[in-house]
Amino acid sequence: MKSTVCCLLVLAVAAQAQHYYNNYGYAGLGAGYGGYAGYYPVAPAAPVAYHGVPAAVPAVVPAYGYPSFTSTQYHAQDEMGQARFGYAHPGQAASNYRDGLGNQIGSYAYFNPEGKEVRVSYTADHRGFRVLSNDLPVAPVANLVAPVQVPETIEVAQAKAAHLAAHAEATAAHAAAKAALPVTPVAAAAPTTTA
Repeated sequence: MKSTVCCLLVLAVAAQAQHYYNNYGYAGLGAGYGGYAGYYPVAPAAPVAYHGVPAAVPAVVPAYGYPSFTSTQYHAQDEMGQARFGYAHPGQAASNYRDGLGNQIGSYAYFNPEGKEVRVSYTADHRGFRVLSNDLPVAPVANLVAPVQVPETIEVAQAKAAHLAAHAEATAAHAAAKAALPVTPVAAAAPTTTA
């Protein structure tokens, strides 16, 4: 049931966005209004010369159009706390459904500053907030290649061998010095009494 409602909401937002951009969007101003120029001023007519005498340039006041964009907003709620709400404005739209337990599904669409259409659908319930979108950031790819061991040079191998020989010589000298020390027993001290 929830997936059906979610699909219907996404389709409603898509239909609203398609309606806006086919009939009222920036690309549709010229076609949707029969050649209407939108907010851009009308180009002035070129002056006409009469028998070689140049005509004066007429003062042309630019005509600005006022297209009527439709914006809608709705909210419906019942006594059990179930609600449907959303809006559609030029360049953006949203549709949401909330059940009586507070679980919510919805979708929205808008145009980002780069001009890309961003579509987002989400579900918020006891399992958290989950989102699907065509504009989510992409995580970097992990480069899990083990580093290659650097081979030893001749100088490094000779230095290691000299170090190990010096270490063995120092260990032997320490063991010989420890064996040569006389062992003297420690006399037991008499107990001390305090008066």
